[in-house]
Amino acid sequence: MGWKTFLVDDDAISALLTKHLLKLHHFTEDVTTFYQPEEALNYLTNYPAHELPALILLDLNMPFMSGWEFLEALTPEEQAIQAACKIFILTSSLEHADVLKSQEYPLVSGFIQKPIQPEDIATILATLEHK
Repeated sequence: MGWKTFLVDDDAISALLTKHLLKLHHFTEDVTTFYQPEEALNYLTNYPAHELPALILLDLNMPFMSGWEFLEALTPEEQAIQAACKIFILTSSLEHADVLKSQEYPLVSGFIQKPIQPEDIATILATLEHK
């Protein structure tokens, strides 16, 4: 079994590492990577709730649309998204301000610094199983 996961990250190497670690720790084999946040946004706002992922791992620092802008764009769909999935920020940012800002978004279930660690995967799993 695995949790359907969307990875929104413009960094191909980071995305590959995250995908590998999720598989290595038996979290999921079902990871769809979106290198352009706009593509993920299009999917999330145009597909029925039963086709949405259980988990979205979202990078903050992307060139054309930041993770913050992505979250803002999802605000009108907030209830449907929250009912279907959990969003975790997965970023290389070391700024405490980003952690605090992430807590202002009801859509965000957690904040993880790259690279994802086994204990992060366990936290995500516990959050999903609690849902």
